[in-house]
Amino acid sequence: MNTDGMGLFFHCPVEPETVGEFTGLKDKNGKEIYEGDVVAQPDDYGTFCHQLVVYAEGRFIPLVRAEYGHNAIDRYDPSAFEVIGNLTDTPDLLKDGGQRG
Repeated sequence: MNTDGMGLFFHCPVEPETVGEFTGLKDKNGKEIYEGDVVAQPDDYGTFCHQLVVYAEGRFIPLVRAEYGHNAIDRYDPSAFEVIGNLTDTPDLLKDGGQRG
């Protein structure tokens, strides 16, 4: 801060579609989960599903392939999720419907 009480302000351009809202939840490593994050979670068969976190139906939802449906993220145990990327920086994580062996 300078002598007249004014601080320095910096402006950085931001693309709105790259900004995600915090879900209020943290993954198994304590990392905050944001809308637009890609999370990994093992399914009942030991296969890891990569899921995109979206805001829909008034809540945050881990979106999986359409044939599997989706549930609100708060119905899951957040400690089972691991943030592994996001839609902007690592969209390839969602190739092939996000299914990983």
